[in-house]
Amino acid sequence: AFTTFLCNTYGDDDTRYLIADRSIDCDSNLHKKFEILSIIMILIYPIGITTLYSYELWKHQEGIKDAQNRDNDESIQHINFLWRDYRPEFWWFE
Repeated sequence: AFTTFLCNTYGDDDTRYLIADRSIDCDSNLHKKFEILSIIMILIYPIGITTLYSYELWKHQEGIKDAQNRDNDESIQHINFLWRDYRPEFWWFE
């Protein structure tokens, strides 16, 4: 997504071309649409997914803290990949 913004001019030509593919004009309408899409993806992936995972952990924190029953609690199994390797007795190491 970040390479979408890497443009350069070559020689005497003032046209900006994408470094990854010099056949793409960075000032074209199509490239502008891809820049908007890249901004959206940059926001969704690192910010959106982190926010979603944080919310899910916060929402189900009581079930996750119950170490004796959490492996059998169906309401938190959809997020067990976020917490299954962590043990409550070692909280200070995480």
